[in-house]
Amino acid sequence: MASVSAPTKSLFPSLPYERKLIRPRENEYIHTGYRAPSKSLVRSVKSILAIHNETINIWSHVLGCLLFLAIPIYVFTTEIPPRYKVATTEDIIVCTTYFIGVAICFFLSAVYHTVSNHSSQWHFFTVQLDYLGILILMYSAHIPLIYYGFVCDHDLRNMYWGITSFLALLCAISTLQPGFRDIKAKMWRGGFYTAFGASSFAPIVHAVVKYGWEVQKDRMGLIWWVLVAVFNLIGVVAYGLKVPEKFFPGQFDIVGQSHQILHVSVIVAGMMHVMGCLGDFDYLHEHGAQCS
Repeated sequence: MASVSAPTKSLFPSLPYERKLIRPRENEYIHTGYRAPSKSLVRSVKSILAIHNETINIWSHVLGCLLFLAIPIYVFTTEIPPRYKVATTEDIIVCTTYFIGVAICFFLSAVYHTVSNHSSQWHFFTVQLDYLGILILMYSAHIPLIYYGFVCDHDLRNMYWGITSFLALLCAISTLQPGFRDIKAKMWRGGFYTAFGASSFAPIVHAVVKYGWEVQKDRMGLIWWVLVAVFNLIGVVAYGLKVPEKFFPGQFDIVGQSHQILHVSVIVAGMMHVMGCLGDFDYLHEHGAQCS
């Protein structure tokens, strides 16, 4: 007589929100796909192989991190080595600072989304790392922008680097405050980071007024910078307004939710900024600083 095996329990149960006690629900329009509390880092890490409402958030930034670690290797060794014979140490440092800054941001984001179901303590700790990663990305994006924008005026360049560093430090201190991670502060956080990102317009406007649009649009890669702003804005608006799941609750629990749109938008914006950095480099070394 054949035996009937008892049904096996999934190692990574994906349950309705009502079964979750780790933290308050951040998005009331995501109804299912929540991971059970793991109480184990190993179990949380293994859950990246399962399908749940964090799967795409995790893998989008795991792959994004690997991409931005690979980009400098590709750029400096394979794609255009003849062009980089004229690269200065400063060129390499400012561009690599951006690549590494983005990779760190995506890594910390992936860590948060992976282990946030471990416990409330791990959730609150890693969400702060996630916010810190966003700050690192934005700060690193300012470095090449200011460098190429003020290649003719080191005093202004250093001044804007100093201002940006000071603002980044203030943001970092705020990020590590307990109230910053509260769900009710979601829109405030979005505005906070948007304001820091918008601070990049000060050196852009200053440089355009000082040197003219025709020079600066190529020297600073301003067309690419506009695309960076557009894609980041798309992600922030979708995340802040919880679109599209707000209009179709429970229909985008696994694929297509606003947080995933934010992740993809940030990756695309990051690639736009890479193109801008390479364009800045080419323009400087093909046309010279044009400081007269």
